[in-house]
Amino acid sequence: MEIGRQGGAPGRFNFPRTILVAPNNDLIVIDRTGRIQRLATDGTCLAVWNVPDAANGTPTGAAFDRNGDLLVADTHYSRILRYSGDGTTLTQFGRYGEGPGEMILPQDVAVDGNDNIYVASCGGRDKIIKFRNDGTFITEWGESGEGPGQFHRPMALAVRDGSEIVVADSCNHRIQIFDLDGRFVQMFGGVGREKGKLTYPYDVVTGPIGEIYVCEYGNNRVTKFTREGRATTLGGPGNGPGQFRGPWGLALDGEGHLYVADTYNHRIQQFADQR
Repeated sequence: MEIGRQGGAPGRFNFPRTILVAPNNDLIVIDRTGRIQRLATDGTCLAVWNVPDAANGTPTGAAFDRNGDLLVADTHYSRILRYSGDGTTLTQFGRYGEGPGEMILPQDVAVDGNDNIYVASCGGRDKIIKFRNDGTFITEWGESGEGPGQFHRPMALAVRDGSEIVVADSCNHRIQIFDLDGRFVQMFGGVGREKGKLTYPYDVVTGPIGEIYVCEYGNNRVTKFTREGRATTLGGPGNGPGQFRGPWGLALDGEGHLYVADTYNHRIQQFADQR
């Protein structure tokens, strides 16, 4: 199923880049204009609002916390914005810089089962930062580079099994996995088009039995990895049903429906149970 088309009216998109499923199964979509839309699964627009500033650039990632608040990585303003589910502005945190707890270009945010917040930041030192839910700094790990535990533009985060942080290390064309304290667990991928390889992974989500779904901006596809490492792919370049042009974001609902932010086709595509 396709949701939306290009435009500025409610339910339409201009380069949608972030998508996630709300606790009640509504969809949240953020496009390149800085507009945040809350949609029913049939595409009906339920609410719409804009981030406070967009002149420098717009958000690229978001997550819900355990209270149902929406946390938005306001990438070009070095901060995390917090909204209620209906778009009411609540708080924000974050400070520009390369020091402990500081961020330059926060790309994505994830929340663990204890309501701790993880931020993927690039620019200067590429790293993952861990905060308490109120924005208090806990720890951070990583640096720019190509080795284990190093990053080159970490673009997206997901929590797997409540015990691991999965990182889309986009310009290293790989996935890295860490425990919740930042200890390296494993990595896989590597640049390429063959099955199991990745080209610019821009988003990542996890499934109920440990599956990892990766949105590949460079290969115009989604790759699913089982816990055992078996890879299957979905999509390919184009503008027809099931094809993508520069896909940027992924979401998975409780029934296994996969949603893809098909960015340069200005639409969301929904796929049947992918578990």
